Amino acid sequence: MKKTYSLIIMLLTISLSYGQKAQIDLPITWNDTANVDYTVVDFGGTASMIAADPMNASNPVLQILKTGAAQTWAGTTLGYDSLASAIPFASNANMIKVVFYSPDSGITVRLKAEDESNAGISVETDAMTTVANAWDTLTFDFSNQAQGTAAINYSNTYDQLNIFPNYGIDGATAGAKTYYVDDIWFVAPPAKAQIDLPITWDDTANIDYTVADFGGTASMMASDPMNASNPVLQILKTGAAQTWAGTTLGNNSLASAIPFTANENLIKVLFYSPDSGITVRLKAEDESNAGISVETDAMTTVANAWDTLTFDFSNQAQGTAVINYSNTYDKLSIFPNFGVDGATAGAKTYYVDNVWHSQGGGTPPTGTQITFKVDMNDYSASYDTVYVNGTFNNWCGKCNPLTDADSNGVWEGTITLTDDSIEFKYTVDGFAAQESFVGGESCTKTTGAFTNRFLVLDQDTVMPVTCWASCTACTGTPTTVQVKFSVDLSTYPDTFTTAYVNGTFNGWCGACNPLDDSDNDSIWEVTISLPYGDTIDFKYTLNSWDVQETLSVGLPCTKTVGQFTNRYLELTADTNLPTVCWEECVSCDMVGFDESFTTKRFEVMPNPSTGIFKVFVDLDRPENIELNVYSISGQKVYHSRNTTSELNEEIDLGELNNGIYFLELRKDEASLLKKLVLSK
Repeated sequence: MKKTYSLIIMLLTISLSYGQKAQIDLPITWNDTANVDYTVVDFGGTASMIAADPMNASNPVLQILKTGAAQTWAGTTLGYDSLASAIPFASNANMIKVVFYSPDSGITVRLKAEDESNAGISVETDAMTTVANAWDTLTFDFSNQAQGTAAINYSNTYDQLNIFPNYGIDGATAGAKTYYVDDIWFVAPPAKAQIDLPITWDDTANIDYTVADFGGTASMMASDPMNASNPVLQILKTGAAQTWAGTTLGNNSLASAIPFTANENLIKVLFYSPDSGITVRLKAEDESNAGISVETDAMTTVANAWDTLTFDFSNQAQGTAVINYSNTYDKLSIFPNFGVDGATAGAKTYYVDNVWHSQGGGTPPTGTQITFKVDMNDYSASYDTVYVNGTFNNWCGKCNPLTDADSNGVWEGTITLTDDSIEFKYTVDGFAAQESFVGGESCTKTTGAFTNRFLVLDQDTVMPVTCWASCTACTGTPTTVQVKFSVDLSTYPDTFTTAYVNGTFNGWCGACNPLDDSDNDSIWEVTISLPYGDTIDFKYTLNSWDVQETLSVGLPCTKTVGQFTNRYLELTADTNLPTVCWEECVSCDMVGFDESFTTKRFEVMPNPSTGIFKVFVDLDRPENIELNVYSISGQKVYHSRNTTSELNEEIDLGELNNGIYFLELRKDEASLLKKLVLSK
């Protein structure tokens, strides 16, 4: 009886001690075993325990053995049940990083977040190891969900985390292997500064340019309609807009109050309107007290051009409050075409660039943005980097490198300059080589013994693409390309009048580029001449901006920058874009095939690759299948056909230019698509 009593006391003591440990939570380090309960749960044929770091015996880590009997989906739940708190996913915070040790490089590791109380709520994503027998920091981006799994929903709760080493490969195939997990942490969203005067819209990395629309406006960051490299605020006043529709410049308030005084009442705004003679209202108010405000009006003087509007708050708008210098004014709202509703004016797009308090509240932005472009395809010698050198940088050598991100031979870069005029030339590797001109060329100026390129800086300018040591394009290099846009609206469920294409190439202007369906086959098309060498983002819209495509993040024909997901295209040749369905990357008759064509495995590794992609396909039975690779413009660059149930094929794209390609796995009329990233 005494032994039984002692055993009960011992078990109770252990239980109480166990219960005093904190529940596992992010970040996980495995270091505090005395205070944190690091119990994990294995499934599918794994066996885990806390062990020594294989490279540092003093560092405790989680060891996961994927046994020879393990399933393809074998893994480990990180924690006995759930995390202590939900993972704080947000639209700008989707990443979890894991320090991972594997005996093999190029294997897939899956991370799954789910709601512990509801197994139907989950999101999964993959990362790939890049080294063998060494620690590797894997980044899991949950905004890019694994194929065939649910997309992240920010209104859901995700409080359980599961890791799957060598996902998709069973233990019988791979053999028993041991993996290690060290630190796991959630990547918090970057802290951005609150918007404040002067506003330029240029520093999206560090400033929160979120705005608040009201009354029927729709605003977003977009490209300057006269200079695609200059970010500005675009405000669409829709056809349903109220007379008072507008946009608050900032999510709530400015970082600091506007320093109005009796002698300092002006705010200036660079404003772009499709119409001259319209009223634009600016309202300053106290964010904490809506009863405190002052409003004033200005009128546009030009159409389809930038206009500097001056808002004098000592001259309040009729029927509104007089400015009171003892009040706080820390909120700023703008009202395009004030007093006219959308039904009367029609949907129209306006742009806002620099906004500044003209006296005492900040220095108005200065400088001219110049985009330099030089085509090096005819340059015969080897080099590493192209530079622009001139009077503006004291011919410094390597101060202003240009880039050729798309590897098309055209090097470019944008610089803000304050000079009235400049002389310049292109050089390689500092001053290892420089352009030479005879003198008298149309783009040059000769001063004494020196002949250089010459430019007057009277406005923001995108330079034409010229050849090395020439004022014109290289021989055989086009200055423009013809692009045919085509969208199939046969399945669009609602009525509309006209389809349009909008993008960075036309400043997202709304109704500038209508498409045509004169043969009434529901396929809307237009061919547009665009600058050779550029890269454009675009989407299809209906009735100007009444309706626009909502493109899912991760579609192979799209690119996501910040909160915007658009179609995109590199303008390297005349292109007939394939006819795509509304909001899809494939034709309407291909939509839905992904659901009807299933595989046990369809993977590509490594991806991105410097040239060689290895494709693995497992089917339930032998099938006639094709592998096709397409360029972003729809050109087929690779094809193979096989009859098999298990495919291990190597695709060599090493001779192609860097960029995005699409891999299609086709069976009869059904297909699956994957995006390939070629980066040499």
